[in-house]
Amino acid sequence: MKQSKERMMKMKQGIDVSKWQKGFDFKLAKQQGKTFCIVRAGRTTSDGRQVMDECFYENINGAKNAGMDVGIYFYSLATDAVTAHREAEWVNHLLTTDLCNTHLKAGVWLDVEDKKQASLTPEKLTSVVMAAINRLNSYGVYVGIYSSFNFLTHNLILKNIPDYVPLWPAQYAKVNQLKSWYPRKQIPCWQYSDKGKVGKHQVDLNVWY
Repeated sequence: MKQSKERMMKMKQGIDVSKWQKGFDFKLAKQQGKTFCIVRAGRTTSDGRQVMDECFYENINGAKNAGMDVGIYFYSLATDAVTAHREAEWVNHLLTTDLCNTHLKAGVWLDVEDKKQASLTPEKLTSVVMAAINRLNSYGVYVGIYSSFNFLTHNLILKNIPDYVPLWPAQYAKVNQLKSWYPRKQIPCWQYSDKGKVGKHQVDLNVWY
């Protein structure tokens, strides 16, 4: 276990933020050794609209100004290909307008974890997620999937997702089990805790391999 902790400390340490971290102190996070930040860009609402996270600009500019590498994620509610394509188009529009001069070194991610999506069969949900990924790939956007370890292994069929699609698992444990289970998969990032503390804010903790 000690060796495991030592290895983790040698990896790049990072966080992810959304409107729930309004007023976040990114300079303090950087002083604490956090070198990257993945920012929620937007989400799909319960009535099917794609909207921007209320603190997106504040968060991504704060992270950039603190000298952190940045990435973005979009919280998906897609349960069909039509909505998946709308989400992909929204993300691509953001990338080609407001973020056209921003290097997203920490990636572009689809957050797939909602209970509406969990109600689909794994076959159906995998096809829906791939509809969004393929649409973004067609624009030259390299996009990955964020979800919990349990969701990734029970609600998606990972063998039907090409190995070039990055995976960012959340598993609050001593080891990143997905990485050992699927050694051929691209798993560059692991969310290992939701108990991080920066100033007055609680925040998710991640490592980048």
